[in-house]
Amino acid sequence: MLIEVTGYSLKDGVITFFGTDCSELNITRLERLRSDDQPRELEFVFDTHKVSHRKRLVSWLKSQEVTKRNQPATWRVAPRGVIGTITELNWKPRRSW
Repeated sequence: MLIEVTGYSLKDGVITFFGTDCSELNITRLERLRSDDQPRELEFVFDTHKVSHRKRLVSWLKSQEVTKRNQPATWRVAPRGVIGTITELNWKPRRSW
């Protein structure tokens, strides 16, 4: 899913990324409905206590151009680098409409 990352939250080992759906289907839907004020907001939750979530998060962050370029010192800093970027994130979103 193509999203624009608008923010993140880090609490008790759970990282939640907030984003806006930028997929072609969503843009077409917005044009058809003429409702530019209702973007599709999504939340992607990674629980770093679960090995599968942690591996997926680390892999995704390492694949981002901004983190490759800047080489963040900690995983607390790395999520800040992806804010404002439009990226592909293939993880089940928790939708918040």
